[in-house]
Amino acid sequence: MSDPGPVPTPDHVVGRVNDLALTFLDVLAALLLAAAAGYGAWQAWGIGWGLASAGVAVLALSLSAQAKAHPRPVKVAARKRPKVPGPSDPGPVHIAGGE
Repeated sequence: MSDPGPVPTPDHVVGRVNDLALTFLDVLAALLLAAAAGYGAWQAWGIGWGLASAGVAVLALSLSAQAKAHPRPVKVAARKRPKVPGPSDPGPVHIAGGE
């Protein structure tokens, strides 16, 4: 068997630069989508609707990004405790001669 040699360790600076570049490109794409929606609405219906549609697009993309950054925890159903016989519910107790 041959020795594969030393295992390269990931460079943290390269990872950080990659994360920042991807974040920048994501933001740029979101702003271009909002600008396109605003410009299209402006040409079709006027400047008010253009600004409104661009604002809605930015808001929707922002909420989407926040939801992906902070996912909601999974809800676990609470376990139901078995009903223990007591004064209010005697359970399956049978008394000879009782009703």
